[in-house]
Order: sequence, then C-alpha cells, then structure tokens
Amino acid sequence: MDDREEKHADTPAIKPAKFDPANWNTWHRQFLTYLSHVESAQFAPLDYVVRPEPPLIPLATMTQRMRDQYDFPLEGRDFNKDNHNVYRLLSDLVSGTPGFTWIQPFDEAQDGRSAWQALYSHYEGGGQQEKRTSSATATIRALHYKNESVFSFEEFSRGLLEAFRDLDHTEEAYTPYQKVKTLLSKLEVNHPDVPYHKGHVRQHFKQDIDGAVEYLSTQFAELFADAQQYKRARSRHIHLVEPDYQRPRLDDDLSRRPDGTAVYFGVDVTDVSRTFTNQEMTDLGPRGQAYIYQERARLGLTRGRRTGNSGSRANNRGGRGGRSGRGRGGPVGGRGQPSRNVGALGTDDVSAITNGTGLPPPPPPNLQQPSNIPDDPSIVNSRGARNGSSFGAGAYRQE
Repeated sequence: MDDREEKHADTPAIKPAKFDPANWNTWHRQFLTYLSHVESAQFAPLDYVVRPEPPLIPLATMTQRMRDQYDFPLEGRDFNKDNHNVYRLLSDLVSGTPGFTWIQPFDEAQDGRSAWQALYSHYEGGGQQEKRTSSATATIRALHYKNESVFSFEEFSRGLLEAFRDLDHTEEAYTPYQKVKTLLSKLEVNHPDVPYHKGHVRQHFKQDIDGAVEYLSTQFAELFADAQQYKRARSRHIHLVEPDYQRPRLDDDLSRRPDGTAVYFGVDVTDVSRTFTNQEMTDLGPRGQAYIYQERARLGLTRGRRTGNSGSRANNRGGRGGRSGRGRGGPVGGRGQPSRNVGALGTDDVSAITNGTGLPPPPPPNLQQPSNIPDDPSIVNSRGARNGSSFGAGAYRQE
C-alpha cells in the first residue's frame, strides 16, 4: 500500500505552464493530458475524474481510451482520494491567476471535479469564447509570410494553425478548403518558383491544411536554405560577446552555384553594382546589405553621397554652404543661391581644424567679433552670408 501511494503521488514531467486565460484553448488540453499521465488510486489515468457527464458521444462510437474513462465510478473512497489529488494539481497551476476566482469556492473541500467544471464552464462560456474568436480572427488577418530571414514559415504556419483551432466549434470556424485558401493568400513571397508550389497545393492539398503546410515547409526550406543557415548561426551567437577577429565575416554567408553565380540569402549578388529591389534588400537583411556596401567600396563603386563629397552637397544647399564652408571666409550667397569655393576645403582640412577639441579654434589675441554686420546690400537679410563670409575666418577683423 505504501509503495502504491508513493507511486501515484509522483507527478509526470509534462507539467503545463501557469494558467493563462488568453491561452485557454491550449492550456486546458495540456492539463487534461497532464492528468492522463498520473495514475489514480483505482490504477486508472487520473483524467477520469473530470470526464464530462453524460458522455458527449455514444459509447459505441468512442475509442477504447475514452471508454476506459467511463469504467470507473465517480464515488467511493478511491474516487475521493483522486478528487482531492485533482484539486491539488489544478490549484497549483491556477492559484495566483484570474482563474483562481472560479475554483476558490471548492478550496476547503478540495473538490477537484467541481472546481474543474466551474473553470471550464466560465472560459468556455459565450463572453470568453467571443474574446478568443475576435483575437484569432485578428491574428489571421495580420499574419503574412514574405521571407525566411525576417519571419520563418514555421512561425507563420504555427500561428495560423493555432488561430484556426481557436475558431473551431464557433460560428467563425473555417472549413478545410477555406483554411488552405487562406494559407495560400497569406504567402507574399517574391520568388519565381512560388506560383508553381501554390498550384501544386491547390491540386493535391485543397482540403488538407496539414498536408499543405508540410509540403510548403519542405519547399521553402530548400528555396531559402541560406537564410535559415544564417538564422541558426545568429541564434547560437546572440548571447555571446566575441572579439572582432572571432566574429564571422560578411562573406562567410556567401555561396556560389555551379554556374558561378554568387548568392547571399537567396539573392543574386554577382553584380553588386546593380540596383536591388526592395524585396531583395529585405531578403538580404542588415548583414547582406552590409556585404553589398562593403563590396562596392572595395571595388571603388561607392556612390558620391557615401564618399564624403561634401562640396557638391554644399553647392546644392546654398545659403549655409554646409559644414565645409565654415572657416574659409569665402563669399557665400544667401539662402537658395549657389555657394562658391565651398568644396575647396576637404575632409582632411576640417579634421585638422577641429583636431583635439572637436571645436573651432578661439580667435587670435586683440581680435574681437564685430558687433554689427557691415552695411553691404549684398548680404543684408541674408542668412547664408552670415554663415559664410561673416561666420568663418572673415568674421574676425582687426579693429
């Protein structure tokens, strides 16, 4: 007797997480599975205590496992022990959560069956079911699959299937055909092979959502093998702080096909000077984009706006003349007028002026800044002139 008590007192290692009302559909199934792994005082799975009465379907149509649940009486000494045990297991997972409100009346008697029925009735009721229906509908509306590097097909399909299950047995439930149709409509992948795979699903899996997900998962794993490999490598190193010399180089993720084409996360990068589409840049991700810019710089293909061509940018701005115009004292036109000789000062000169302090040098001794701007008609009411000839070296004049 002692050995038997110790045996069924041990709980399995599949204990569910703490109760969460938002996750009721999944949690209540996990709890029933949890009870089915605990042996009762009648040497039966403990979930017989919370079986529905009367049976939801005729006994003749039940599986052997379901019929076994109804072979044990819900009364007697052994049932009372099992009923107390169910309450302790349920209370352990529900205490400290909003669900404890519904089982608290049965705390003193430790009536596990009644506590479970109260909890089940509340969260399967109309109000709670309406909330879950609205949440599942919003999830289906928001889910889209575009590429593997940002949001994997595994995560996308799992979220979609869970939302479909939340809608089962409700007025918003999807038929098998509607589930497959919705799945295909959510695929927004810019790849020439995807239309063929969609057609294959329509032909062979038009009412089999599980088969459609399995088929598409296999195909996308082959199409985006580079992106999946990068995500696995990134997940292994995400919590590590490594020296620069130990970090993977950008070209480590580059692969070459037999025809010599260079591919980075499924995107052709053989010619890094070409213009990439928005979808290609999204597929490349930050690491792939960094590789493109690195190769352009190495080959001398970097555009002017990335090479520090401050002179041309300053000429286009006019007025202020940009940072390169400061300190030269050259005449600069007003706002909207082209500046002159602004680009003559290179980046190295600016670095030399500001070297050390990060600020312009102080004015020489015996020099002070004029209190008024000269009455020159060409620079009156000209903000660009104040920032040009009257702000740089020409701003300080001998009295």
